[in-house]
Amino acid sequence: MKFAQEEATAVGLALATGLLYAGGAAAPWMVRTKAGRGAGAGRLALANAAAAGAMLTLSLAHMWPEGLELLTDGDDSPRWAALLGGGLLVVGALIMMVADLIGHIGHDHSKCPAATAAAAAAGPVSAPLVGEASPLRFSPTINTLDLENGRADEPKTESVPQRKRSPRATLYAGTVGVCLHAIPAGVSLYVLALRALAPALLLAGAIAAHTGVVGFSTTLPLAMAHSKVTTADVLLVGVSALSNAIGVLLGILLPARLVRNTVFQGSVLTTAAGVLSAMAITHLLPDMVHVAPPSSSRFPTSFRVLLAAAIATALILAAFDP
Repeated sequence: MKFAQEEATAVGLALATGLLYAGGAAAPWMVRTKAGRGAGAGRLALANAAAAGAMLTLSLAHMWPEGLELLTDGDDSPRWAALLGGGLLVVGALIMMVADLIGHIGHDHSKCPAATAAAAAAGPVSAPLVGEASPLRFSPTINTLDLENGRADEPKTESVPQRKRSPRATLYAGTVGVCLHAIPAGVSLYVLALRALAPALLLAGAIAAHTGVVGFSTTLPLAMAHSKVTTADVLLVGVSALSNAIGVLLGILLPARLVRNTVFQGSVLTTAAGVLSAMAITHLLPDMVHVAPPSSSRFPTSFRVLLAAAIATALILAAFDP
């Protein structure tokens, strides 16, 4: 079977995206670090997100000329699709911002196992002195009468109320944000595949795998700070992955005329997915700083491998892109 150059480019994009996403989904569970699988999953998710960003950028560049041509040729472009896409972008971004706010306000990173290990490794030199005041922990008080008598009891501790974050609310809000951008991202990637069924189905599985690893990588650092992963956490990740697959399938089932007029909007919505991916990276970074083991390198081998694969794929596709 012979493919035209554009079809070959679309199939290449689908295959490369699928390989990168599959690698990102499998690698975290094959690598153990001193902080456990959670830290490895988080670092690899950053590399996977970088690869996804590169592929989304290539997708946008590949779709833009055709989208402009189709938009200027026809007078029946569905304006409601553009409005719907913009609304989904805004609402999804707001939900991700609220989720980030809920997840990090009042978060005590010292409760994280990696932070505790780092404090223990630092030794007694950097440990706080007994009775040293700390506004976040305790405010010791010593009876002055006991001091005058030459004896001092153990300092009394006064608990200071601390804000508690809601990891459950963070997970729910993050899942809703993913679902909102999943359907338009699926449609745009389907259009990128030039309405070819096999690449579209391949992309459906690839996007589902990608969402799974990002979901687990977001969940595990939170779970490590709270000592367990619940069934609800796994279900939330599964719903996110399923919604992405449904997005691509909806693109396949849409009428051809509507799909034709959605190419330009699809490129804009692909950019929306890239924006949300960037927001997900900023959401992951604070937890990764505290979850990563103190002795780990800044750029582990797995990160370099995935990043190199993303760069190589981008160069190859750029060379063959018409």
